[in-house]
Amino acid sequence: MAYPDALISAVGTKVYRSQRGQWREDTNWSATLDEAWDVDVVRDAGYQALAAVGKDSLHFRPKEELNEHKVIWDVCGGNSEGRASLG
Repeated sequence: MAYPDALISAVGTKVYRSQRGQWREDTNWSATLDEAWDVDVVRDAGYQALAAVGKDSLHFRPKEELNEHKVIWDVCGGNSEGRASLG
């Protein structure tokens, strides 16, 4: 079986490359993701949405599932009332 050159994880926000039999995070990929990325702006948008629809409709995923380039939340239920425009 072929040995992979890279592992892509965390919905593409983490890339690891094999270097002498050790997996190391690809810092070039992380630097590319950093370009024009502001995690605080994304988190603030999530908090605005949470304030608009309430914690029963939206919640952030556990911290263990997040990283500096991955901020995710779950939308709960099928109620479309309280949708907010985030600008």
